[in-house]
Amino acid sequence: MSNFKSVEEAKAYLTEQGFYTGNLWSVQDVQDNYDCTEEEAQEVLDGALQNDATMEQIWYAINYHAQESGLNRKPTFSVGESVEVPEPDDTDIHNHSFVGVIVGFRDSGNAVVEDGDGDCFEIEVERLTLI
Repeated sequence: MSNFKSVEEAKAYLTEQGFYTGNLWSVQDVQDNYDCTEEEAQEVLDGALQNDATMEQIWYAINYHAQESGLNRKPTFSVGESVEVPEPDDTDIHNHSFVGVIVGFRDSGNAVVEDGDGDCFEIEVERLTLI
């Protein structure tokens, strides 16, 4: 059972813990437009909000608005971040520049970047651009 008496109390608590609560989705958002059960609506929301395209767009928007606000990007890379890989040099096996997602790091410090086709390439982090 919840310790909160209202959604607003729960949102206030989550905000205090560092979570953004200004845009929450509810099964009602789905049920207003589709004839479905609460469980089906939860599944729709899960699929819509957990898919790669949604997550990529959210990270793109976060980066855009942070840059527009004049914030400086920390010079670190993390697994899951979207990056632009430049045109290849003599050491590369990829054929052209592309946008991909960092899926890991090698002991050398190079990033492993997955392209849109699911192929992975090892790239020096100093050559990557966060997007």
